[in-house]
Amino acid sequence: IFADGKETISNFSVAFRTKVCFNKKQQMEWNGEGRDCGMLKIAVVEDQQEVRDELCRFIRQYAAENSLQVEVLPVEDGAVIAEHYEPGYDIIFMDVEMPGLDGFGAAEKIRAVDADAVLVFVTNMAQYAIKGYEVDALDYVLKPVNYYQFCTKLSRAVQRVERRRGGQVVLQLAGGGMQ
Repeated sequence: IFADGKETISNFSVAFRTKVCFNKKQQMEWNGEGRDCGMLKIAVVEDQQEVRDELCRFIRQYAAENSLQVEVLPVEDGAVIAEHYEPGYDIIFMDVEMPGLDGFGAAEKIRAVDADAVLVFVTNMAQYAIKGYEVDALDYVLKPVNYYQFCTKLSRAVQRVERRRGGQVVLQLAGGGMQ
């Protein structure tokens, strides 16, 4: 199920697409599907529905404020994203504590096939942050998440993606043109 939309905030128009996956097959079908080369593909892996929704909303708001195009994939469990993972995500926000496969286990499986995805852990305990370095995580976000803190981490992640791409991210201008 796709939720396509367009948000206009302060004379900036931002296209976004969110896909909710109900099973592993749908997640696999979504990987790489119809994606603009300048669009950021971001996964939010979080077992708590409220937190997952909030992080997805923060990403869309940040994209609108910074004229970025994003695709956001909300995932409720580390096993779902890790089991059939294929490279292609730019940024993955990963909860640490989840039933089934935790965030570190999922990150290890992802790193085995994708060294480029920018990982940012989401946790309520700062001591988990150190373990994130074992899978080359960029950073971590502490729960409860506030928008300013999240934007700082997302901005760092976007900068890393831009460097890996050679600095090219497509911006959609208010007039509909791309830059």
